[in-house]
Amino acid sequence: MASSDVVVAHSAFDALRLGRSAQFIFGRLLRFWDSKNIKKQGEFMGITLVLLDEKNSVIHGFIPSGRSPYYRPLLKAGSVVRVSRFEVARCTNMYKITDHPFVIRFIPQTTIDEVVPNAPMINVEKFMIRKFDPLQALANTNLELPDVVGQIQSVQGSDLTAAGVMSRVVVRLMIEPGLISSGDRTQSVMVVTTVNPKIFGGNLYLNSTPATKFYFDPALQAIVEFTASLNAPLGEAFPCIDTKDGIKKKEVVSIGELNKFITNSDEQTQEADFICKARVMEVLKMASSDVVVAHSAFDALRLGRSAQFTVGRLLRFWDSKNIKKQGEFMGITLLLLDEKNSVIHGFIPAGRSPYYRPLLKASSVVRVSRFEVARCTNMYKITDHPFVIWFIPQTTIDEVVANAPMINVEKFMIRKFDPLQALANTNLELSDVVGQIQSVQGSDLTAAGVMSRVVVRLMIEPMVVVYLSLWDDAASMFRGLISSGDRTQSVMVVTTVNPKIFGGNLYLNSTPATKFYFDPALQAIVEFTTSLNAPLGEAFPCIDTKDGIKKKEVVSIGELNKFITNSDEQVKFLDPNMFTKMASSDVVVAHSAFDALRLGRSTQFIVGCLLRFWDSKNIKKQGEFMGITLLLLDEKNSVIHRFIPAGRSPYYRSLLKAGSVVRVSCFEVARFTNMYKITDHPFVIRFIPQTTIDEVVANAPVINIQPVQGSDLTAAGVMSRVVVRLMIEPMVVVYLSLWDDVASMFRGLISSGDRTQSVMVVTTVNPKIFASNLYLNSTPATKFYFDPALQAIVEFTASLNAPWKKLFPASTPKMA
Repeated sequence: MASSDVVVAHSAFDALRLGRSAQFIFGRLLRFWDSKNIKKQGEFMGITLVLLDEKNSVIHGFIPSGRSPYYRPLLKAGSVVRVSRFEVARCTNMYKITDHPFVIRFIPQTTIDEVVPNAPMINVEKFMIRKFDPLQALANTNLELPDVVGQIQSVQGSDLTAAGVMSRVVVRLMIEPGLISSGDRTQSVMVVTTVNPKIFGGNLYLNSTPATKFYFDPALQAIVEFTASLNAPLGEAFPCIDTKDGIKKKEVVSIGELNKFITNSDEQTQEADFICKARVMEVLKMASSDVVVAHSAFDALRLGRSAQFTVGRLLRFWDSKNIKKQGEFMGITLLLLDEKNSVIHGFIPAGRSPYYRPLLKASSVVRVSRFEVARCTNMYKITDHPFVIWFIPQTTIDEVVANAPMINVEKFMIRKFDPLQALANTNLELSDVVGQIQSVQGSDLTAAGVMSRVVVRLMIEPMVVVYLSLWDDAASMFRGLISSGDRTQSVMVVTTVNPKIFGGNLYLNSTPATKFYFDPALQAIVEFTTSLNAPLGEAFPCIDTKDGIKKKEVVSIGELNKFITNSDEQVKFLDPNMFTKMASSDVVVAHSAFDALRLGRSTQFIVGCLLRFWDSKNIKKQGEFMGITLLLLDEKNSVIHRFIPAGRSPYYRSLLKAGSVVRVSCFEVARFTNMYKITDHPFVIRFIPQTTIDEVVANAPVINIQPVQGSDLTAAGVMSRVVVRLMIEPMVVVYLSLWDDVASMFRGLISSGDRTQSVMVVTTVNPKIFASNLYLNSTPATKFYFDPALQAIVEFTASLNAPWKKLFPASTPKMA
């Protein structure tokens, strides 16, 4: 490409684009350092730079080791530099040192020069300051290397006056007022950059890195703000404790913790300085006066072990079992609620459960102390809290009788239909639901001890019914409730269910934690009953089936096999004779807009305009035909795509007509893949054997149908590649690369059409970067629209602020 093809301009960091180009930037070189690989004996990898632009945006750059000898003499911290002809790449997700998503990589063509005259106005410094809570959240993750500002409380290490000694130094740093209640106020406040937070023995450590720098200038904005937050003078010098024999560790840790820290931490690159060999002679009980503790709310809990204690109401507890290991007992799970209406769960491991079980009493207010706070897993969550309380040997739990705080009696994690559907088959969360029983079906419903499956049809929203599937202890408990209770009390709260979609229906599967609440005074039941706007007077029917439950959903053999083999909940033998076909009267269907579609199969139908359709081929398998893809538009201007598999395409192809309004019914709605998206809709409509598609002639809805040009063109001309230079923004030109049928179609358009119509819409292209240029590659779905009345063309033409009725050239150069 000739240099005249590209117009370069001074780019701000936020305007940088991925790839190589002739773009250049101005920025202040805040600092730079050598980057080393700690996993390969400190092997030198290159030089890392941090740059700040006039918009106060920070980005980092990287000079590979092979090019560092050339660039190192040109680097001067604090100078304003001009960097040009570089590559912009995505930043990694680990060890981030800025908030910018990109990194500037130096390539052989890159130049860096100091700007002396006419330098832009750029601040002298900027830091990525983090407070205590973010640091604690980042601990042990290696996601980010943040900066901190704090007040030195004390310095401890060996040979502190010898500048050349490289043994470890520990600084006690107060980063927020009140975190350290004792100790002298010191003279020095500093900013420390690029530290790696770790939690060890319940304490937060900020480990230095090769990039760590120190700033003591009291005029720095970060130091000014921190000093103002102290509300106290800084007059006394901080103490320096010089220990010739090294640092005397002050925290109490177990052998297991010490071993885990040494073996798992990437930062431990040196051999241990000492070995401890000891024999336990006596165990001394710690006096309560040794530790100052405070009542912690759940939201104030911090990771690690400590003497913190908390007070909460024990809502409920249950045995947790491993369903993948024949129901092996894992421990006891507790659910606690505090006075701020925050819920957290606790866990007692199996080995300690015999000691704690007699101390547990549902609904009592308890005081739990000397526990460990850990991160909650991302699977099977039962609260919205990010942490879990782990019981350790030192943990105590006692009922609070006198002076107990005011805590609500119950709180549930209620979910409605849409969130439940989104959570279905993910195992991410075990939710609570509130609803009205429509019917109960199962065998021996009046026998409380029977544990066979019970299915409850539960209305959780007006006109929305789901299936509550109860197993084992939950089924037995529910039988006892309905056999002894008043069946006119049909509204209940069900806790800790696992949502699944099967045969197009939403099932809420019970778990060992599932409980039932029928109290009409509960807030969740009051709100639900109010939303119904109807009296609750009739008793719900109980259908007792001695031979088991007759399934009512229509499913294929493949779905049935997948459900039986893959679902952890299917622990019973299923008889194929239990499945019967659902009558059409069992389901109420309505014309659905695209945004109202729900996952799974159903008899719902939709109406939309068939904008266009094309054959989808697998380019990795010699263009193997996969099926037909359709693009539809509804009356709300929402677009969704549909797919007809190859095996069914001969039947449906004759029914497709671009631009027609069609009615599609009895289909399956699935989640769209994250690759090759052609609409903004999260779902795709899949045609199944029962699907029907018909053109709507009478009473068709009003849809904003755009004219389609060129969709039926069959020009069989040459199919070799065509390249179109396309200006998509003022002064921004990209390359449109057309192949095969699309190239042939475009040849037919420009040979028969008016070439002064130079503005067009091109659909369904795949963007690629090659040799620093952006190419938009055509796909089998690509179409062209030249109609000047199209809204997109009208808006683009208006943005040009220049006449565009100019004949574009059509040349045929020789191409390799």
